[in-house]
Amino acid sequence: MLQTLLYNGAICTKNGSYEFRYKWLAVRAGRVWHLGEESGDEPLRVMKAFISSKTKVIDLQGGTLFPAFFDSHLHLLGIGRIAKRLNLSGVTSLLEVRRRVSEVAAKLSPGEWILGRGWDQNLWEGQAMPTLHDLDDITASNPVFLVRVDGHAALVNSAALKLAGVTSERGKVAGGEYTQGLLIDNAISLVEKLLPEEGRSERLAYLESSLSLCKAAGLGGVVDVQVSLRDLDLFANFFNEKRSLRVFAMIDGHDSAAHEMLEHRDEFYWKEFLGRYNSPFFKVVGMKFYADGALGSRGALLKERYADAADADARGLEVLSKQEMQRYFEKAFKVGLQVSVHALGDLAVSNVLDVGEAILAQKQIRKVKLRIEHLEVLDPKDIARMQALLAVASIQAVHLVDDSPWLALRLGEVRTKERVSLWRSLLKGGVLVANGTDAPIANLSPIESFLSLITRKSASGAAYSGINLQEALTAEEALEAMTESGFKSVGESESGDFGKIAIGRYADFTLLSKNILSASMEEIRECKLLLQMVAGECTFE
Repeated sequence: MLQTLLYNGAICTKNGSYEFRYKWLAVRAGRVWHLGEESGDEPLRVMKAFISSKTKVIDLQGGTLFPAFFDSHLHLLGIGRIAKRLNLSGVTSLLEVRRRVSEVAAKLSPGEWILGRGWDQNLWEGQAMPTLHDLDDITASNPVFLVRVDGHAALVNSAALKLAGVTSERGKVAGGEYTQGLLIDNAISLVEKLLPEEGRSERLAYLESSLSLCKAAGLGGVVDVQVSLRDLDLFANFFNEKRSLRVFAMIDGHDSAAHEMLEHRDEFYWKEFLGRYNSPFFKVVGMKFYADGALGSRGALLKERYADAADADARGLEVLSKQEMQRYFEKAFKVGLQVSVHALGDLAVSNVLDVGEAILAQKQIRKVKLRIEHLEVLDPKDIARMQALLAVASIQAVHLVDDSPWLALRLGEVRTKERVSLWRSLLKGGVLVANGTDAPIANLSPIESFLSLITRKSASGAAYSGINLQEALTAEEALEAMTESGFKSVGESESGDFGKIAIGRYADFTLLSKNILSASMEEIRECKLLLQMVAGECTFE
């Protein structure tokens, strides 16, 4: 008997290119069982013998059925957590940040933490980085910890620094630095380690919230790029029970427990360990590391100095040296892990490729499974090196649009045009390109990502100085980057189970009100999610 019958719609399948010849499909045991070309109610007659009282029959009412969207880079706990903390996303002035912090402080007892996220100085007049002096007069009795929108900087007050035992106004740590309460990259941990520990019930609540948001966005699969060893069982139990989102996890490689395990456990232990987390709804695929920071806080590691930095030598931060990366990557590859590396600047990307090539040159490891996250600034010469290593380009198109108003100031117009977000060049160079959002840093919306990929312009259609519009993708390329390529980016290409609508593949679908491959820009902006399905079961309608 049929599990689900979907009819009276346009079904997006792929045979070289995307096509819409099929009007209905049938699902059995969570997979596509049959595709048909009959229109209207005819499929009900054709499938009559296979329909039972338990079959879910859905009239698509002329909508377009796509493979479920896949977000190749996000943070599930972070998505849920942001709703529980002071949200400073989109705040357009330091004065408003102060007002909101002061409002929270008035409700707390002395000593309670003020926790928040989302501030972006690039939205403020003057674009100057904040300091502890912007907080101290309104938060004398409460420690404050406010994470920047990109997660690579945090603003704290004097009370927080006192608790951390930090007495100097400025200083450096390995892979980070701090100045007057502004903590960059690895310096964030000086204060973050003191935050009240979140209990299991809190973390479950975050997952519940993020799952609801993912389903409402039309996502059928995601890569969570930073899951601690502590949370693996929590994630596995939760998502295997819900059965409504396919989660591929990267273990946080900067977690001390993960370091210990990578250093001292052999491939036999890891084979058994990874076998515990290998279901259709939760699978551990790799380990995540950081090569540099972010452009917004000038931590991305560049080959040439920042154009707008006061320091003539400002080229960003090296979070991990090449020697450290080689040690960690070799061990990860040997035990069967994919390596995911945050490398946003062009020098960071080159360093990662140097390490990959050095490991292969030793001829002890035959294949490196490498995903480079962000690569927002890229030396064009490194594209051929990426292709030779079969390295995945894990991009976030919405970051380009969000950062475009200030990119030319930070990098200069020539560098922005020649090196920023080279998506088309990567595809032409034979590199697999998979798109994500980095939520909660950016909006989960697949439609917003799709528009960013095909236009490289703001929501209003504005083009920004220095942005090379020739690097945009076609609609078909964008759809592939948001569906099948996402699964391929975590090694799921060989199974043939995911990423497109075909007989025998998992029945993971997104029903939209418009065909985004042929619709106008205005129609795409107005496109609505009508239904979401994973393994043949409705998760949103």
